[in-house]
This record gives sequence, structure tokens and C-alpha cells, in this order.
Amino acid sequence: MLCDSYGLQPLYTLSITEDGSSALMAACSVLGRYVSLPYTYLSGFLATSSAAQAALENHLVAGGYRIRYRKLGEFNDNARRVTSIVTIDSLDDYWKSLSHNTRNQFRKSETQSFEYCEDGLLDEFYDLMSRNMHRLGTPVHARRFYENLHARIAGTRIFTVKRGREVVAAMCGVIANEALEHREPAFYVLWACTHPEYARLYVNYFLYWQTFRIMNQKGIRVFDLGYSNPSSGVFQFKQKLRPVNLGVYDRTVGQHQRVSSQDGSSLGNLAAKTWTALPYSIASRLGPLVRKYIV
Repeated sequence: MLCDSYGLQPLYTLSITEDGSSALMAACSVLGRYVSLPYTYLSGFLATSSAAQAALENHLVAGGYRIRYRKLGEFNDNARRVTSIVTIDSLDDYWKSLSHNTRNQFRKSETQSFEYCEDGLLDEFYDLMSRNMHRLGTPVHARRFYENLHARIAGTRIFTVKRGREVVAAMCGVIANEALEHREPAFYVLWACTHPEYARLYVNYFLYWQTFRIMNQKGIRVFDLGYSNPSSGVFQFKQKLRPVNLGVYDRTVGQHQRVSSQDGSSLGNLAAKTWTALPYSIASRLGPLVRKYIV
């Protein structure tokens, strides 16, 4: 999917030990450097045993490969990125666990004539997402990136929220095994966006609550809300949903020390302001050309 979307050169390596256990590393070459699954916040080794993973890593190191990947770890002051995971065994019990203020905001969102659609259209999602990303100062992925995701990964879901005929919120995610123990399916929120004019009507609360409710009724207990900067407003919103937070750390094959990503740097802030200043018509054309190299 990644190769087709942006023409990246893939690298797949597989290790199988004598006892039949195996390990796989998938990566792509971006600007001459290998990155395991670019454009995602979780990547790296897929292994059935630590011995198989060690064997594969040793092979890569001996071959002179350097591959950057990301791994979950304890959330602490060193984490510049964090993913927030909500587990819902019972909707009723989860509702009771939320603060009075958060429950009140969910209730208010349900009085605003919003309509939740489980089968949202890709065009509706992409239009709102691209405009939202421009407003935030971030280049958007090419439309074909989302087309390939939707076409090739069966667990992809697009949800939209409308008020009248206007799309005021949207979410794109996938159903896949949860990241820690791989024992049950989880819903990963990959992208979520809302129309800024409807924030005061709690449209974000409506989007998340309806997604929780509908997906939980389909048997999904685990919701990975995606990564964010712990100093951001997005992170603060997620804390209202009573998640467990885990740090997302960069690692490199052959180097075991944890290295925090440098989100929020002054250079990044300057780039965001510059991108926001571009007319949307120009940014929407240039965005996919730039986004290819942001991994």
C-alpha cells in the first residue's frame, strides 16, 4: 500500500529459527534511509519469539542495515509522543467511570441534531481532513493514500458526522489486533477531524461517543486513540476519556537506547505557520508532494 501510494522502495526481511518461530521486519526507503512502516506511529518487528527477533536483528546489523522503527513503552517525562488506549468492557460501566463534566458534554452533543454515519464516504472524509490539516499547518496525504488504505485493508472504517447536509466531523481507522498482546481486535483511530465552527457544539464528543458505542456493540473492547503530543490540546481531550497512556519511542536496529521524537520544535512550529499561510488551493496540491517525506 505504501509503495503504491508514494512509489517507495520496500525492504522485507524474514527470520525462521530451527524451532519454527519467525520474525519479520518490513520497511521502506525514504530519502535514502529505511523506516519501518512510515506514516504510522507503531512499527518494527513482528515476531513469534524473542529468539527469532534477535536472530533477525543480528542479521540486519551484520548486513549494515539501519532501520528506524517505533515501539510502545512506559509513559514518562521522556515521551514526546504518547498513544492513549481506552478499554470498554461494558458501556454502562464505562459511562459511570467518566467524570460528571465529560458525561454532560456527551449529553449536550446529542442535542445538536448531529447525524452519525457508519459508512462515511471517502470524498467527505478527505475534503474535511485536508482543510483541517491545512488549518493546523500540516501537509495532507495524497488522496490515493487513503484510497489504497480503504481498498486493501479490510478493517478500514470511515465514520462521518453531518448536521443537515454539511459534514462537520470525520474519522478514519482500522480494526486490527491490539498492539500489546495481539490477543483481540482493537479499533485504531488513525485520523479524526472536526469542523472548527462546531467545536462549541461538542461535535468531537459526539464523534467519539458514537464510535465507542457502535463499535463496542460489534464486539470491540479496545480503542487506540492514536498518538499525540502530551502538551497538546488533543492529548488533554483524550484524557477525559479515561485512557491508559503509553509512550511511543523511536528506535534504530542495532541501537537499543530510547530516543524521544522531537515534536514541537521551534523549526516545526515555523514550518507549520508557513504552511498555514499558503492559500488552500496551493497547499492542497503541494501537500502530498511534501507529505511523502514526513515519516
